[in-house]
Amino acid sequence: MFHGRAGGHNILPFLEYFNASTEHQLTFIYANDRTYFPKPDNIEYHKFSFSPFKLAKLSKVIGAEYDLIWYHGGHSALILFIFSLLRNKKSKFIFNVWNEWLIHKAKKGGIKGKMFQYGISHADIIHCNWHGTAHVLRETGWNDNIQVYYWGLQKENFTNHTVADDEETNQFIATLPEDKVKFFFPKSISPNSRHDLVIEAAEKLVKDGLTNFIVYLWLGNTNEEDLLEKYSTQINKSGLSEYVILQKHGFLSFGDMQMIWKKMDAGLQIAANEQLSTTFLEPQFYQKEIVVTDILPYRMYNEKFDLNIPLIPLESEAVYNGMKSIINGNTTSKEDLLKRYHAVNDNFNFSGNIKKIIERYQKLS
Repeated sequence: MFHGRAGGHNILPFLEYFNASTEHQLTFIYANDRTYFPKPDNIEYHKFSFSPFKLAKLSKVIGAEYDLIWYHGGHSALILFIFSLLRNKKSKFIFNVWNEWLIHKAKKGGIKGKMFQYGISHADIIHCNWHGTAHVLRETGWNDNIQVYYWGLQKENFTNHTVADDEETNQFIATLPEDKVKFFFPKSISPNSRHDLVIEAAEKLVKDGLTNFIVYLWLGNTNEEDLLEKYSTQINKSGLSEYVILQKHGFLSFGDMQMIWKKMDAGLQIAANEQLSTTFLEPQFYQKEIVVTDILPYRMYNEKFDLNIPLIPLESEAVYNGMKSIINGNTTSKEDLLKRYHAVNDNFNFSGNIKKIIERYQKLS
């Protein structure tokens, strides 16, 4: 298995599963930081590097025969291309594409686009986490074997947590105001998530005299520094420092994140494009209000699970109206919140889904 990081909430459930598994052996290749150190450690780690000596050594690891080679993400077209070239052709090669924007970027061509297309066309299976990404990929014609297998929420979400693992969680919760509507947007800063529209909406709310709210832009693992600086400047110039918080933090456990979600009133998912992230699923699971943009993955979600989550245009005025409605007390019925909860609970449990995925892939090896 390859992923850029050996840590973070996206990859951690996989590492937890395979580390605890007595049936499977995992060789994990990563390019950046390794922050997951389980005890006992049943995973064989190798760090990817472009240095000639290390790359030559690593080529032997990549070229060994495995039942499955499972490539996550694809953010680096070059690394994906290298894996596609060096991997053992007797091994089933699965490319689990995480982001729709990778496909749009590759469609524009160029060297990176062609390397990305090569990786997709030479994979035995393209694994998508949601139907929207599969739809976009099928339109390219780059690969005919595109499968959709859901991931879901990590197991700690399904257990009630009342004691924090990290003191930072207690300190953050202690700062939360009781008399304000709290919006939560836990997402990395990138062009795919429109934090700028949230800031613009907040500015309009304050100008209209609606000041009983606070937005926590909970930063992700990878944040584009130029955008982060831009948003910080935007917040300060607009006089929003007490209403919109760029919340920096350490790595917190899934249980601690649950405790934080329970203290929030609403989730924000203002996405230009994405697959089906936990930022969309978590507020539904915790039966919170949600302000979410009208993009294909969410339209498909509404249709598949017979839900009626309001979807808004990707513009600051629409975000403003969505937030304003919640601030003014226009809440979703308990029946609809419960229906959303069941959609997530019944279909997006990672522990159950990973077992099904492995069983399906084992039949192919």
